[in-house]
Amino acid sequence: LDGQGGDENFAGYQYFHGFNLYGLLKQKKALRFGSELLKSLLRRQDKSAYQTLLFQVLPGSIRERLLLRTAPYLHPDFFYEYINGSRIYNEFFDADGLNQSLVRHFQYKLEHLLRMEDRNSMAFSLEARVPYLDYRLIEYLLGVSQDLKIRDGETKYLQKKVLGKYTTTEILNRKDKIGFGTPGDEWMLSEAWQDTRGKAALI
Repeated sequence: LDGQGGDENFAGYQYFHGFNLYGLLKQKKALRFGSELLKSLLRRQDKSAYQTLLFQVLPGSIRERLLLRTAPYLHPDFFYEYINGSRIYNEFFDADGLNQSLVRHFQYKLEHLLRMEDRNSMAFSLEARVPYLDYRLIEYLLGVSQDLKIRDGETKYLQKKVLGKYTTTEILNRKDKIGFGTPGDEWMLSEAWQDTRGKAALI
């Protein structure tokens, strides 16, 4: 069994705070926005939460420049032709709030996640099962209010409330989990990649 999909269903990633806060702004829930912002700051949430919020409220032209800075290996012409004007890009970053951003994650990131899942499990000849991606669970949770997914600056609020009946508070609130990521920026900016890209341009 694998937990793939849990962060998407229950809003577990730190940057989902930004989508949640933006949704509260759009709904003109000023008091709730202030409360959630303060509590997320007190919990010392990852900076990606506030970067996401800032990114949502900035004008498109500034947003474009920031995106280019985060991916310096992309040629500006490629960015403007294939990324900036794409439907996926616009729909992903123009989500009106938390629940819509979760829908976008399932629409555009699910294939990517399942591909990694399959490659990792089959490397050891294992058939992985992903109960969090049962379509009935996904459909149900997408209809649940965003207030039950992030509350008091805490992600996965609903999941923690349910699982609190079966496990300890220490396990639910552990802070020593470390995500893994590939050093994509370093690879793309490496001398070997630059050399390869230069040769490809000559073909």
